[in-house]
Amino acid sequence: MPRWADDSSSDNSEVERRVVKSHTDKRYDQMMERIKTMKNHMKIDDFSTLISDYETILKMLDKLKVVVEQDVARLQLSPRPFTT
Repeated sequence: MPRWADDSSSDNSEVERRVVKSHTDKRYDQMMERIKTMKNHMKIDDFSTLISDYETILKMLDKLKVVVEQDVARLQLSPRPFTT
C-alpha cells in the first residue's frame, strides 16, 4: 500500500485540529519560549548566550509593541491606562 494511502486512512480515530492564533499571540508565545530558554541559560551560567537572548527579547518586545499598536489603530480603539 502506498505511503500516502496510509496517512489518509479513515482507520485513525484521532483527528488533529489546527489551532488558529492571531499574530500577536504567536509573537507572545515566541517571546515566552525565548524567556524559558534564557532561564535555562541562566541556570547553566552560559553568559555569552544569555546576552544574545536578552537582546533578542528586547527586539521581540519592540515588535510586539508595534503589533499591538497596529491592532488598536485597526480596531479604532483608544488605549486606556489600567484603572482600579
